[in-house]
Amino acid sequence: MKRLRTGSLALALLWPSVAQASATFEIVETDDGLSDPTPRTPEGGNPGTTLGEQRRRMLDRTIATWAKYLDSEVPIEVEVYFEEMGCDPNGYTVAATTPGHWISIRQPDGKPLVYPSALANRLLGIDRYPDAPDFRVGINSSLDTSRCRNMRAYYGFEAPPPRSHDNHMLAVLLHEFAHGLGFASSVYLDSGGTMSPDGPDVFSAHIRDLDLDRTWAELSNDERKKSAVNVRRLVFDGPETHAVASRRLSAGAISLTFEPAIAGFSGWISDTDFGQSPAQSPVSGVVTTTYGADLCNMRDLRANQASSVLLIEDTILPSNTGCSPNELFERARVIGVAALVLPFEFNDRLPVPPLDGVATPVALPIVVVSNSDAATIARAAPRGRIVASLGSQKEQLEGADSLGRPLLYATAPIARGSSISHFDTLARPDLLMEASASGASVDDLDLTVPVLRDLGWTVLCGNGRLDGKEACDEGESNDDRIADRCRTSCKRPSCGDGVADTSEACDNGSQNSDATPGACRTTCVTAHCGDGVFDPGESCDQGATNGGTAKGACRLDCTMIGCGDGVLDPGEACDHGKANSDTVADACRTSCRAPTCGDRVVDTGEACDGELPCTAHCALDTIAPWRPVEHSPIATIRPAHGDGCSVGGATPSGVGPLTLLLAAHFGRARRRRRY
Repeated sequence: MKRLRTGSLALALLWPSVAQASATFEIVETDDGLSDPTPRTPEGGNPGTTLGEQRRRMLDRTIATWAKYLDSEVPIEVEVYFEEMGCDPNGYTVAATTPGHWISIRQPDGKPLVYPSALANRLLGIDRYPDAPDFRVGINSSLDTSRCRNMRAYYGFEAPPPRSHDNHMLAVLLHEFAHGLGFASSVYLDSGGTMSPDGPDVFSAHIRDLDLDRTWAELSNDERKKSAVNVRRLVFDGPETHAVASRRLSAGAISLTFEPAIAGFSGWISDTDFGQSPAQSPVSGVVTTTYGADLCNMRDLRANQASSVLLIEDTILPSNTGCSPNELFERARVIGVAALVLPFEFNDRLPVPPLDGVATPVALPIVVVSNSDAATIARAAPRGRIVASLGSQKEQLEGADSLGRPLLYATAPIARGSSISHFDTLARPDLLMEASASGASVDDLDLTVPVLRDLGWTVLCGNGRLDGKEACDEGESNDDRIADRCRTSCKRPSCGDGVADTSEACDNGSQNSDATPGACRTTCVTAHCGDGVFDPGESCDQGATNGGTAKGACRLDCTMIGCGDGVLDPGEACDHGKANSDTVADACRTSCRAPTCGDRVVDTGEACDGELPCTAHCALDTIAPWRPVEHSPIATIRPAHGDGCSVGGATPSGVGPLTLLLAAHFGRARRRRRY
């Protein structure tokens, strides 16, 4: 066993009211996983050249991050080990954490409350179990080996390249350390009982059942057992967490409703990281259904599936459909469906987690339902016209209750190792403590820090002093919603933090985009002509090349070069914009050609245009004045027998063949004018 003391990571600060304290971690290594000599290429700011070195540096970064926030004069001992945990492609464990001990501390009211040992030691000021770790972190040893095909870890300190790695280990370790520090329930979920005879732990004491409106500390074992599967009706109820959640989570909880309502539909849906969010792109349409293979092969599709909300009944897996999810979604787009509803193939647990990482982004709202909900919808769809509406509850925070308290991950049935001790996967932006790997930022610890403050930890950011690498700290005035304030992560306000500060025209946080029409740009300027994005109200935008004169170029005002824009472009004889006309004398024509003889409009200088007797120069033909024929010459024209060419029958006196033909012609012309 190796013991690595991270004394260099200690941060000095004043212990409240008396002494000086520091947040110090000790890492206990129980195997050779941190010394693995397998060569690795440095990545993402991690300079390690072997797997073991990269892992050690990753642990150093994890500890440095937590030490920046925590205040404890008792060293926090962490045992790290590597263990075979399997590698199922449909879901596998990356790491797992076990608290060392649960310690009861008597509260001011005389009642005991149970704490994990790291937090209990901090509150008591002594290490109650000096020969045991405060928590143990196990890491799946199958990662980065042939036993885990295509499942490798990313050890960079920076955000990983999109979709290029399976596991961002910095996020994984920050997550696991949070469990060891107290973000975990000690309740046996299948019975509702507690590990300590003194009752629920401090985390469980902050779990509130919205239907009972009581915390788990106030419930019986049987009530806690039933509450554990109360999907999306459990919240973490702590004042610090509640205050930050209202500033951190996005408004617009997604929803799927039916008219008429479908009996038996749970209402629990999740989104995807490749489809448009219904919060941003609400749609509605008649429910239609198909199978993945049929959509892949474009067969058995009905005309009414255009503009419909299409449910794929079975799967989007290539092994069953015959084409990739990208190809499947492209076919749906070609059909013109309004939105897609997908079944979650890997289990039938409620609520289903978001479906991430299976496709590249597609301009189509896509949501996920459980297999049982998909079957319920499919059974109801053929019975009549059912309209589905995908949208959002605009005032509801994503991943919170109506009061803004974050939802915990209650599942039915219980998911061992995941249920309760995590935030619900519905939260947006993604949170570090969700039950599955997410796109949460590792630059700050989002709602994790206020949860630990509610549990009893004193953290540095928010104490009103500059500690460590804090850029600012205004204490209780730190705010994630008010312009120009120091943020609750003790970072200065910046573009991308979701608050439009004085120097910014807009800021929608994670929704900022340099590619989405109409979006606030990543530089926190509003969408505008010249930014290279075809925004609403623009007919084109070619960015820096706007203002060209070639055919197809875009003007400086983001209008397309073309006839009718009022600008004389190369190849145009004239262009009077909206005044161009094909019927007004002397006007520029809609083809941007000058008025001319032959355009069937009598312009200045023309006697006629387009009707006989009119010459090719738009003058009246005076050679053979026309006079009306007193009787119809057509009646006298009959084909002759034999040569099929001569004119038989009598010819009226004084009217020659030329006159007969003209008379017949003008007779038809006059009839056209009458109609």
